[in-house]
Amino acid sequence: MIIQCKCTMFYIHYFIFAFSISNLYTQDKQEPVIPLLTQYNAFFIDTTNSVDPAFITYINQEAKKFETIGFQLAGFITNTTNRNTVEVATEFGNKNGIGYKDKNNGIALAIFLNKPNAFGQTPTIGVAIGKGLESLLNDAKIGRFLDETFVKSRKEGKWQEGLIAFIQKTHRYLENPNAKEFAHKRDKKELPGNIKGLFIILLIIIFLLWIIKKQGPRKKGPNRTFYLNTFYRSGSGFGGGSHGGGGGFGGGGAGR
Repeated sequence: MIIQCKCTMFYIHYFIFAFSISNLYTQDKQEPVIPLLTQYNAFFIDTTNSVDPAFITYINQEAKKFETIGFQLAGFITNTTNRNTVEVATEFGNKNGIGYKDKNNGIALAIFLNKPNAFGQTPTIGVAIGKGLESLLNDAKIGRFLDETFVKSRKEGKWQEGLIAFIQKTHRYLENPNAKEFAHKRDKKELPGNIKGLFIILLIIIFLLWIIKKQGPRKKGPNRTFYLNTFYRSGSGFGGGSHGGGGGFGGGGAGR
């Protein structure tokens, strides 16, 4: 009886161990290997080898046009991921140095054929924007472009046409942001970069005055140091450091 019990416990532990290893392997297998672009795969690559090569060739041609107007766009197709789609696109953009080093004006795309969105629709897409583009092509605008092109076509089972439409629309916008096509679609909530900066400075000043008022009147000189230290400890400021090297993606973008 004791021997039988020990054998049973052995098989139970073995099963749990095997299941854990299998589950870990499956999770790792779901994470895409971020590809490196070369002169042969140019700007866009299908790591699944399941998409029509003619379509990949066409996308490469469309992506190459961005260089003629001073920008860079590149992307890749994979199966799925457990991570946020924009996060994967960001990693791809930084790893490949998409965009010009002195401008950080690249656009990186990641398409996931088997990753469903909240409504069960596939494929999903992540678009990351280089830091140098965030004021011109912000998250809200990227999301709107995707809704008008990729998302709309995906509902009709034509995601490839939607991807092309998104890339072309983004190219037209970067070529001429003031074109009539985009003038009537400006988001009233979007503020120019200089206005945003002034607004942030105003908030910081108000916050600093509130701290000074809360502490009461200053009686001695050392209190000045206290106010200054309190201000810095509060975390106010204008963001952290920027990425180095070509690309410079900091997480801006949108996914659908």
